[in-house]
Formats: sequence, structure tokens, C-alpha cells
Amino acid sequence: MYCFEALIRWKHPNKGIILPSEFIPTAEKTDFIERIGEWVIEEVFSKIQELGKLGYDNLKFSLNISVRQIGNRNFLEYIELCMKKYSVKPENIILEITETVMINNFSKDINEFFYRLKEMGFKIALDDFGSGYSSISYLKNIPFDIIKIDKIFIDKISEEGVEKLFIKTALAIGEKLGKQIIAEGVESEQQKKLLLLEGCRLLQGYIFSKPIKDGELLTYLDYSRKISKTAGCNP
Repeated sequence: MYCFEALIRWKHPNKGIILPSEFIPTAEKTDFIERIGEWVIEEVFSKIQELGKLGYDNLKFSLNISVRQIGNRNFLEYIELCMKKYSVKPENIILEITETVMINNFSKDINEFFYRLKEMGFKIALDDFGSGYSSISYLKNIPFDIIKIDKIFIDKISEEGVEKLFIKTALAIGEKLGKQIIAEGVESEQQKKLLLLEGCRLLQGYIFSKPIKDGELLTYLDYSRKISKTAGCNP
């Protein structure tokens, strides 16, 4: 197990569970997205501290950052304060930015923002790679540690088409540039097998676990540790 990704859901009293794709775009048009982002950071860092006290002190968590947080010096100060408040090590945090957001908002100041995060010890991930048609120069010049291949390519890996070729190319680029590659949205044993055959060692998707609630995480970890010990390997 490499990492958990923190996912936000809106539990509406009348509409039930609302996915972030439905409310985040609206929130990003206002300052409310910054309040959401700060709440997510507090929740994740608090959970890391809680699990660390229970013996799970090497877990990694990834969380998304919004376009309004990127380049905001106050954000850098805030996340640093949270690290001290919850005794969280930056190497346990992966900050994700989607390819589309990065392309549409790229500037010299934003690039310096990423380098500052790197200096603080965080890992940076480019999410949904392939969905926004970024150039190789972005991958070379921006200090990404991780490239996450978009699910649209994983869905068609069993076909001998452009999607499979893209995955092969992304893996080759990752190796050449020293980036870790994660395949997103892996849902079947066939997809898992084909990705492993192509040399992709980090996979994410429903085949491993559907999203679990905050209160269920400890139970999941305890179960995974028990299974791992039975199998004679580390969780």
C-alpha cells in the first residue's frame, strides 16, 4: 500500500451524496474554495496524527489543491502551521494538481510556488495526465514527482489503440525523467495484469477499494495489516 487519496463528498440533507465534480467548479469561482481547502487539510492532517498515535506513522496521504490555493503565499504559511499543529511530516503528504488546471493557469509565479512546496518537503503529483494535452516541457520544467495517468486511458488498455500507446509512452517518459507513474481508475483484474506487464507498479482504483468513510479507515488498516502478516509481507 503506497498512499491514500483524500476525497471530499457533500452529504446534502435532501439530495444525498453530491460528488466534487458537481460543486467544486462553483466553489472555485468564489473564496469558498479556500475554506474548503483549509478544512480538507485540517481533516487530513488530524487523521494522520490520530493514526500515527495508533502505530500507523508511515502512511502517505494525497490531497488536491485548487487553482486559488496555487500561488497564494498565505496557503504556504497555512500548511506550514498545520504541519506544526498536527506534527505531520511533509514527506507523508502528496499535493495533487490536475493537468487542466495547471495548463490553464501556468505562470512563472506558479512554478516558483511548486518549487517552494518542494523545498518544504512535499511531493507534487500531476493528476489526470493526458486529459489536458500538456507538453513534455511542462513535465521537464515543473517539479512533479508523480504523474497520474487519467482513467480514460486505463479504460481502454485492453485495446491495441492510441490509449495503450499513450500508457506505454507515459511510462517511458516517467522512467526517463525520474517520475513515479500511477495508473488511475483500475477496476478489473485484466487492467491490473496488463498494467503490471507494461511495467506500471503503482495502481489506484476500485479493484483495491471503493471510497471509504473517514470512520472506516482504521478498520481497513487493521484488516490490511492482519492480511499482510498472514501473507508474510508488509502492508
